[in-house]
Amino acid sequence: MAKINPKTATKYHGGIPKEYIEHCKKGGAVSQFCLKYEVCRATFDNWCANYPTMMEAKLIGKHLAEGWWVTQAQNHLIIHNEQDCGTTKFDTTLYKFIMSGRFGHTTDRDFDNRLKELEEKLAKQAQTTAVSQYAQEGEYTLDDDSKTK
Repeated sequence: MAKINPKTATKYHGGIPKEYIEHCKKGGAVSQFCLKYEVCRATFDNWCANYPTMMEAKLIGKHLAEGWWVTQAQNHLIIHNEQDCGTTKFDTTLYKFIMSGRFGHTTDRDFDNRLKELEEKLAKQAQTTAVSQYAQEGEYTLDDDSKTK
């Protein structure tokens, strides 16, 4: 067990784990949470070592924050290239940079699989959008690859 600092021990209360989970649901980091409660990272780590509910909140929070960041990536790391016939692609370089720095994913196969899933999902969305645009125009048939009128 870690030593408890009497100055920061009074800042911990039973609601802290729940507040930390809520913080992580918005993609928050441990450092931001520590700043909010005016404690250092060592104090946060001590809370996790001394209070099992805080350790559980930390583990749950990491997954929640990662989920938030994945959602942000899906919604915002898309590159539209109007010069190349309006193609859309996912910015994999920026995604890898953010996720490796934030969650320590570097050579993780699961990470590569998740990245591939995101790219496939984006490609399906782009394809569905293109098909629905042609269908709405009414001048093109979906079977006609030449797209002539």
